[in-house]
Amino acid sequence: MRIFVTQNQEVGRMKYRILVFALVVFATLAVGLGVGYPYHFFFVEQSQLFLFSWDYFAAVVSHVGGLAEWLGEFFVQFFVLPWAGALITAGLLALTGVLTALLCRRLAPQAPLYVLWALPVVALLCVQLDSNYFYSGTVAFLITLTALLLCTRLSLPGNRFVVAMIAVPLLFWLCGPVAMLFAVCVVVWEAAVGTPRWYLVSFVPVWAFGLAWGLVDLSFVGDWFVALSPRAYFAPRIEPGPEIWFAWISVPVTIALTRLCRGLRTGSAPRETILTAVQVVAVALLAWAVVTYYVDREYYKLKRLDHLARTAQWDTIVALSRGSLDNYVYLNYLNLALSHKGVLADDMFRYSQHGPYGLAIDWDLAQPSAIVLGEINFAIGNVAIAREMAFEGWTASAGYGNPTMLRRLVETNLIYGSWAVAEKYLNVLSQTLFYRDWTEQHRRFLGDDAAVEADPLLGDKRRNLPAQNRLSLPGRHIENLLAIIRQNPSNRTAVEYLGAFTLLARDMGAFAAVLDEFYGTEALPFLPRSFAEAVFILYEQEPEAWARYGIGREMVDRYEAFRSQVLSGRRTTTYRDTYWSYYISE
Repeated sequence: MRIFVTQNQEVGRMKYRILVFALVVFATLAVGLGVGYPYHFFFVEQSQLFLFSWDYFAAVVSHVGGLAEWLGEFFVQFFVLPWAGALITAGLLALTGVLTALLCRRLAPQAPLYVLWALPVVALLCVQLDSNYFYSGTVAFLITLTALLLCTRLSLPGNRFVVAMIAVPLLFWLCGPVAMLFAVCVVVWEAAVGTPRWYLVSFVPVWAFGLAWGLVDLSFVGDWFVALSPRAYFAPRIEPGPEIWFAWISVPVTIALTRLCRGLRTGSAPRETILTAVQVVAVALLAWAVVTYYVDREYYKLKRLDHLARTAQWDTIVALSRGSLDNYVYLNYLNLALSHKGVLADDMFRYSQHGPYGLAIDWDLAQPSAIVLGEINFAIGNVAIAREMAFEGWTASAGYGNPTMLRRLVETNLIYGSWAVAEKYLNVLSQTLFYRDWTEQHRRFLGDDAAVEADPLLGDKRRNLPAQNRLSLPGRHIENLLAIIRQNPSNRTAVEYLGAFTLLARDMGAFAAVLDEFYGTEALPFLPRSFAEAVFILYEQEPEAWARYGIGREMVDRYEAFRSQVLSGRRTTTYRDTYWSYYISE
């Protein structure tokens, strides 16, 4: 009776340890991810559009791994809410730790092996912060751990074998290639528990391999690597690193190490405290090393800028862009923010500039460039290119689509009066949870030109449409901007971008042509700061021209002081916020 009570107490203590472990993992990850990486989750939400419809459900679950994919995208849709991504991810990873702990407890019922319990959690964290990784991989991993835990609870080896043989095809169809991970873990488990002739269970991975061969042969899966590896849970256009294997490797390794540590006893309370502290420090250091090594901080900044631009937080973008910038995409967002604030031509040289690519990068067929170019072209009124980039950004999404690109497709087609196309996209958005209200607000524009023209945004953009059809191509910025301004002289954003392109290219001839055509007209009634500074370079030997462009005495004095410094060979850091300094820089 005394032994029975002691065993029950030990079982209760282990359950308590697992509960505390789960709460600590959840709280640590929730706070760490929510504070340190909130924009990652906003970015992921934009690449996987989840629809509430039976057709969508049927289409997704009808292919290999469809259930895990559907559940993963179901979770991702909530990432649009602040903290939701961090909390959901922390919950999924904490559940991974609990399932691992329960699995380990069957091999080592009295050993609190926190490091081993946390090993799959940290391994998943390696890919969880990669925006090209699908949450279907985490869902599939959890389902696999659950299936493995249920299978190991069966006492007879024969029953475990039969259940494993049945589970493999089910896991393949519902969750994808994690079925191979399950099959391998079954063999490792039988070896760990000392099942007689355990090697006979090797038929389970052979069975899994045969199923994978059949799925590839019947074209249910594209290739062998996808059918047998975690590559299936990664964006197809991106080549993943070795970290995609860490979670899969961690499970059989955890089982084997738990078997080796099953005799570990904590003994006294001080010894258990020391052992726990050592393991906590080890897990913390491992997690820190993983995040430091595998999280791309530069790409994370892009994710942040993407969210800030999408939510029109222009002041924040400008504040983040102080100091030296040597990334053209960052400069694109900075100059876009300045244009939305109406100060591009006045303030652009107060910030780091590196040529015309800082205004608009070349389209490289990738989604990030399509997104930023779409935003820039929509801002300047080039609706044709904005629509093209929205379509490219939507089709390049990792999941079903990008909701922001879909909304832009609605807006641009409403501007063009393409009602049927706009309605098609509205019908897709109406099946979402968080974009339904926006959809209903824009349905009223269908078939109503007057409503479109009266709308502050859509009507303003429609006024930029050319009177006659013309070819508008990405990269032909000067040509496109000239056509827009001639059609809509009140488009100040287009005028500022036009002048900025010529100034950043140091093409004074093109800048002179801009002044000749537009200065003194509705398009350019006065010169903003950088344009006025460029006049000194354009007409350096003609001081009488300065007054013709409305340049005051204060700027003349400042230019003469700058010129004197340059001629004397002194440094001109006092004037580094001017176009003059940019023009003579390397």
